[in-house]
Amino acid sequence: MQQMIHLKLLKVALILILLTCPSAFAERDVFISFQFGTYDFAVDTGTSSAAVSGIGAYSVGVAYAFADQWLISASLEFLRASTLTGDAATGVDVSTRWYPFTYSGYKYYSDNQIDYQLTQLWRPYVGFGVRQRQFILAITTTYLGAGFFTGVDYQLTEKLHLNGELRYDQYQGSDEETSANMMNILFGIGYHF
Repeated sequence: MQQMIHLKLLKVALILILLTCPSAFAERDVFISFQFGTYDFAVDTGTSSAAVSGIGAYSVGVAYAFADQWLISASLEFLRASTLTGDAATGVDVSTRWYPFTYSGYKYYSDNQIDYQLTQLWRPYVGFGVRQRQFILAITTTYLGAGFFTGVDYQLTEKLHLNGELRYDQYQGSDEETSANMMNILFGIGYHF
């Protein structure tokens, strides 16, 4: 029951973020992104443990840069056992990134009749997220947890950036004894509106 309440709160947070994004388009610091990479998932039930890993982690998200060095994002996550087929997991992530050395997006300036924007070529970051995963196997299992990550954005063109990210997530299963962790190495591309 408590797990269902957490999932509903997570979905409400995702909806609120997505609803606030249209107003953010006026600020022009909205990004959409796609990431692809590897996963290593390990679960411990208290009486047994198992692990699975492979290539087939996908993420599609929307992000909003605010307060110069911060970015908030919401994304849909997919795991596949065999890159595009096989057993699957889906989930929702809500996270925040902190860019300690650079801007999180673009900095806008206006000088008399000239408007211009500034961003850095390389933008390293660290972040924290709330993550939910539902594994669709013979029996559906839901996990909720927190994740830490670090990565870097590389500005490819005025609108496009490349991304590399390393994640570590810790999950709690629907019963008290089941816990899991997952590591991801993801590469992706982002588009700035």
